[in-house]
Amino acid sequence: MIEIANHLSFSSQSHFIQQFKEVVGMTPKKYRDTHHNVKWNEKIWPESDKNAPATKAM
Repeated sequence: MIEIANHLSFSSQSHFIQQFKEVVGMTPKKYRDTHHNVKWNEKIWPESDKNAPATKAM
């Protein structure tokens, strides 16, 4: 988390977490825990969207 805060030029990790929570409505940990099983393309494009990129098997 500190690397992200530093990369985004926040003065501290706690300041980053505070701002993240204000914008997103939850802490980064809660966000990660809530979204960790969702594939990136499923979050962005619903299954019915024909413009969604094809998912490659890993």
